[in-house]
Amino acid sequence: MPRLVWCPLLMLMLLVSALPCAPAQEAEIPPASTADDGLPSNLDADLLLREPETPTELIDTAFLMMRLGRFDRSRAYLGQLLNQKLPPETWRELNEHLGSTAIMRMGRNDSLQPEAAQVMDAITTALEAYRTDPARINAVIDQLNGTPEEQATSLVWLRSNADVSVPFLIARLTDGGNTLSPEKVTTTLVQMGKQVTPAMRAALSSPNETVVMTALEVLRFLNITDAAPDMLPLAYGPETPAGIRTLAKEILQEWNFIGSDAA
Repeated sequence: MPRLVWCPLLMLMLLVSALPCAPAQEAEIPPASTADDGLPSNLDADLLLREPETPTELIDTAFLMMRLGRFDRSRAYLGQLLNQKLPPETWRELNEHLGSTAIMRMGRNDSLQPEAAQVMDAITTALEAYRTDPARINAVIDQLNGTPEEQATSLVWLRSNADVSVPFLIARLTDGGNTLSPEKVTTTLVQMGKQVTPAMRAALSSPNETVVMTALEVLRFLNITDAAPDMLPLAYGPETPAGIRTLAKEILQEWNFIGSDAA
């Protein structure tokens, strides 16, 4: 290329490169949503394709509306739920479906009262009735004769619900049709730990010899030495059956509560 043409082009390129560049515009970052769990704050219940009808739909929608801050709508759905007069088993299913944490979250929300508290009360009542149902407790106890997995599951429940399960375990010792051996009852009570102590000390005064012997063995295995004074009448009572008297003395001697030469 001729020198006369090349030089002007070179100068033009130098001038262009020297011009100030316009600052690049930063991409706008959308503001973070303040809605709970990332849900849009303007979502309305009217956007639902259809109104909830079943108990599960109602409690799900009520919880959703609470999360969105639509407390009036949440209360309305909880009210519809209460108006259905549900049986206890349905309340238990709702608790299992939504979870106790979510139920408590609604029940403690001041903006959802009184409906949320009434729902939580209904669920609590249903769960307690199920927990204390004699048929269910005995069914759990029967699993102690089942497979190792059933026995483990039964023990976990019995231990967690000792306040209601221990009386039923003791009752098995006096049930003529019981298929659970006294040894199995004793082992189970020992595995339930020291929380059974008050019941075992009370059982020492039972008129049933098997119950007393079981209570003595459990207290012995758990090393509840504080129960020694309760055993003294059994060790020296003139009307105490021979088997109970002998066992009570053995335990008291082990605990150094009486001498080995005690009559």
